[in-house]
Amino acid sequence: MTVQWTYDNPGSFSSSGINQTRSDLATAKGDYSTASEVVTGAQSIVSAWEGQAAQAWFAAVQSFTDTVATDIDRIEGARAALDSYRSTVIGIRSRAAAAIIARDDAIAVVNSSAPRPTSDPYADQEEYLKWNSEVLQAGYDQQEAETTLIGLAWERETADSVVVGALNAALPDNWTDVMASLAGVGITSVSDLSRSNSLDALAALAQRIADGEANDADVEAFGTLFGTYEHDEAAMSQLFEELGGDGTVELIDEIGDLHGGTNDAGVAAALLLLAQSVRGGLAVGSRSWDADEAEVFADAMLAANSPIDGVDANAAIAFLFNDPDGSTIGPELTYQLAVAIDEQERIDRFPLQSFNPRADWAANSLLVAEDPAWFEASINRSDMSFMPGLFDGAGAVFETLGQYPDRAFEVIGTDPAAEPRITYWYGERAWNTDGFEGPAALWFGASTVEGGPISGVEYDLAVGEREATMSIAIIDALAGNESYEAWALSAGGRR
Repeated sequence: MTVQWTYDNPGSFSSSGINQTRSDLATAKGDYSTASEVVTGAQSIVSAWEGQAAQAWFAAVQSFTDTVATDIDRIEGARAALDSYRSTVIGIRSRAAAAIIARDDAIAVVNSSAPRPTSDPYADQEEYLKWNSEVLQAGYDQQEAETTLIGLAWERETADSVVVGALNAALPDNWTDVMASLAGVGITSVSDLSRSNSLDALAALAQRIADGEANDADVEAFGTLFGTYEHDEAAMSQLFEELGGDGTVELIDEIGDLHGGTNDAGVAAALLLLAQSVRGGLAVGSRSWDADEAEVFADAMLAANSPIDGVDANAAIAFLFNDPDGSTIGPELTYQLAVAIDEQERIDRFPLQSFNPRADWAANSLLVAEDPAWFEASINRSDMSFMPGLFDGAGAVFETLGQYPDRAFEVIGTDPAAEPRITYWYGERAWNTDGFEGPAALWFGASTVEGGPISGVEYDLAVGEREATMSIAIIDALAGNESYEAWALSAGGRR
């Protein structure tokens, strides 16, 4: 904010930092005001609502607008304090500059040499007395200037204390703890917030959370830094490759544990948003991964599933792939994980399952909070013939793979393993938990492959024939699947 000042120069000051901060605060206040206006406007639009849903909405809106009003007051207080501080320091700088000039001029006289004798002793005496008087006066002037500078330094200390207090009031309540957490991973000042340092700190905080060793401030610090880079593909790719598939699963698993273990609705909401941000960051970071990068990451995700370590990879994977239309995990990672899940379950007969399927535990907690109605319907569909957990990680991955028609068609259309995959996943596997949404989306995605009959581009006979063979095989397989009944299908599974 300022150049470091000293007692010798209490007016040292750079306005550029303060001007930028004032501008940022003005923008933030405008954003908060806009958000408040939008929500309040929405409240008036739905004012015809009645019943519990309306009451819940109005309560949420009121809570939001109350919080926003508090934040606006804080921001406005900080901006006003900065304005006052800027005016005060400019005044100190002006007076300090005059005092410094007076002091330096006085010092120059005090340090001047006595006049040299000449052949006229009477003139020499008069000149010496004049010089001596000027030196004595300069000494008084120096003392007065230095006293003025000390007084200005005290003013500067007071001004700094006031503005720091105002700015602290505009920060989150736990900012001191967050600063301590950032310091613990090497971020102790603004100058430390280089891209390289920030990403190293981000990885360290992520690993600390994944290891179950984080406190509330660590989680807050991670969220603060993550929000800076979550839309930066290079940064997210670096972070998640460093964290690895196992570390990413453990990170979501631990955030889920924290979410399920709190009785504070506000904390739970913040943790769900953080987990969703991590999911979005992985979608951004994995967007351009090649086969080698994706395969290593995918294998590590599956290997993280451990009843000994208490890590539920099935639920974590289900959460990370639970937003195929929004935070779509990258194509190569989705493909490699789908192939790995197929090999593990269909060939090795070792399905991806939750070993302790509790709704308040691990990523299950996040999934239930994200869509409680879907969860309730899923429980009602379950017949216990095969239950991967409260949620089905394989189904979520297959559903996301359907977003990439070429890769989906490769898996169940053109790959040499396509036929046995169809036989197992559509003809044998029970999908009650998933409601057949995963295999349905995979089939639909593969059917829209370029050149196919419903791709919307020029029809390719070879592709069309292969797509027809695939679809006929899927229909035949479903006909023999004992769990493929109307009651076991979700709305997405029926499409």
